[in-house]
Amino acid sequence: VFIKSNCPTLCCTILDAISSVYHSDNANYFILESQHTLPQFAEKIHLKTLEIQEKFFQLLEFIVFQLNFVPCKELISLSILLKSQHSVSCSIICMQTLLNIVKHNSIFKDVYREVGILEVFVTCLQRYANILKLKEQAAENGNEYIIRSDDEQLATLVMNCLLVLLGGNTN
Repeated sequence: VFIKSNCPTLCCTILDAISSVYHSDNANYFILESQHTLPQFAEKIHLKTLEIQEKFFQLLEFIVFQLNFVPCKELISLSILLKSQHSVSCSIICMQTLLNIVKHNSIFKDVYREVGILEVFVTCLQRYANILKLKEQAAENGNEYIIRSDDEQLATLVMNCLLVLLGGNTN
């Protein structure tokens, strides 16, 4: 229902109900994990409103922060979401969540490498580098090219996350 729904109220109600179930007993997430609910939601989250996206990413943070669990399937779905970059604004919220998670526990430095998120960060930076090249080419031709603030914000979040991921590495 969530995936097909275009009704923000219904989607929020569904996420609130899931959140209520997860919060009522820590075991509930683990009992329901095999249903792959959140990874499925991640596939279409970019089509939902900002409020719905925020609720979704708060649920993921709850799993990490409160349940002390590494939700690999959910993280893989986020890497796919970022790589597809259907929505820059959704990618920004996703990156903020990923940054919060990696700051929470250093184990996620390894987890992000294992589930492919590190490679997706590099892809995001390559996209931003292409945008910067377009701006440079426009300037060389006497034209103005304005980089959207969303693109700059996403690139900044990716760089901040990479700084945390690579911080303390001697390799």
